[in-house]
Amino acid sequence: MTDGGTKVDERAVETASIDLGSNLPGGRLLQSTVFRAGVPAYLKPLFTDKPDIAELTVPVEGMAEVLERIVQAGTAEHAAYQRLLGKGNAGTDVGCSIMLIPCL
Repeated sequence: MTDGGTKVDERAVETASIDLGSNLPGGRLLQSTVFRAGVPAYLKPLFTDKPDIAELTVPVEGMAEVLERIVQAGTAEHAAYQRLLGKGNAGTDVGCSIMLIPCL
């Protein structure tokens, strides 16, 4: 593909996404995994079985906003994160359990 005479790598055009959910048992998916070319085929059944994973896999550009909602009780992202932790919809503060947010 060219853009005004400059060659553009089509793979670079695709938006990278990042999984902001918790680590899953058995190392099936680790928090903060970045997908540069979409979700790999071998993980698609996991995303189907656990829709909360898909909900918490977001474009890298939007991760700061989603991280803020993950730690805010009452948001859909907070509830999804809690379900992945196995805590249901508990109002537990998860701020320090998210690796990208420093604990104070």
